[in-house]
Amino acid sequence: MRASDTLFGREVHEGSAEELPSLLKARFPMGYYLILTDEESAPALGKVLKRLLKKIFVVLREEDVLPLFSAPDAVTCVVGAGKAIAAARYFACVRSLPLVAVCFSCRPQGLGGRTASVNVCGENVSYPVPPPDLIFAADLQKGEREEAEAFLSACALSALSFDLCLRLGLPDGKEAGKPLFSLLDAASREISDPPGRGSAELFRAVLACEYCFSGGFPEGEIFVFVRLSEKFAGLSRPRALRACTAALSGLYALFFDGGFYRGGMVDYNARREEAKRLFPGAAGTERTAFPTAEQLAARKTAFEREKGEAAARLSAFRAALPAREGRNAEETQTALLRLLPELSGGGGIAALMRDFGLL
Repeated sequence: MRASDTLFGREVHEGSAEELPSLLKARFPMGYYLILTDEESAPALGKVLKRLLKKIFVVLREEDVLPLFSAPDAVTCVVGAGKAIAAARYFACVRSLPLVAVCFSCRPQGLGGRTASVNVCGENVSYPVPPPDLIFAADLQKGEREEAEAFLSACALSALSFDLCLRLGLPDGKEAGKPLFSLLDAASREISDPPGRGSAELFRAVLACEYCFSGGFPEGEIFVFVRLSEKFAGLSRPRALRACTAALSGLYALFFDGGFYRGGMVDYNARREEAKRLFPGAAGTERTAFPTAEQLAARKTAFEREKGEAAARLSAFRAALPAREGRNAEETQTALLRLLPELSGGGGIAALMRDFGLL
């Protein structure tokens, strides 16, 4: 059984969007359907549900959800799509109705957490909600599948770097993340499955990873690097995921394969000021962590102990990357990678490279 199946069982269904009406009729044959969707998903959802009778179709634009409660008692099932899934979860929970979440992309919006954040009477409220009764994952297009696989590659690197940070005694290896480590590691490894897996398998893996991050698992340097590359290098999300995973894993591999402690002083203040100047507004520059002499000595000893195994694990990780991930950082800014310790808060492997005088 897949790691994601332990969370969501058989509640994730795969199929073409045209199959959704018959599935709804078979599972929830009585009463009206309340359809809640955002503007992005509305055209596709409206098209496939055109012939579904007894429906109330509502397009939400982040407005107050209170008017939804004027829906008639004849509503017996709620269907949510896109960003409106959070509101659908809230309404279905309050009314004790079954909920079907429809996803046309690999991004499980509003599904990752145990609460739903909605606007009630002008105030943002987080309300505890159960998972949907059914998640319908429409067949992903080629671009969506590639983005999902690139995201899972980044998650796999996040899991690997967390474990290495834990072994090296680095701040990013927080003990609080250990309960979710095995789940994230197993779910992200589903990228190594044979080609041709369905949308549901990809979607479950993405959903399981998002569950881990919403549950407190530290994203690590990789996702900071991805967000900064989107903002400052102008990369799209898929390109940032691919380029950053290849570039950062390559940097890690070089470090563990031939890195060493150079000694000498690192001008932490100068690096922090450079990061602020080149990348204004990056949150990490205000919370950069600097090691004490005792911490640095302990990490040097841990590095010598762990570097051989770490190098082998990183080599295997890079060998398993899909060919389209690339092996260079041509699309990313060199300065982002060099100043990643300051931009991410200074608690990961890149920060150790800086502390060793190698970055």
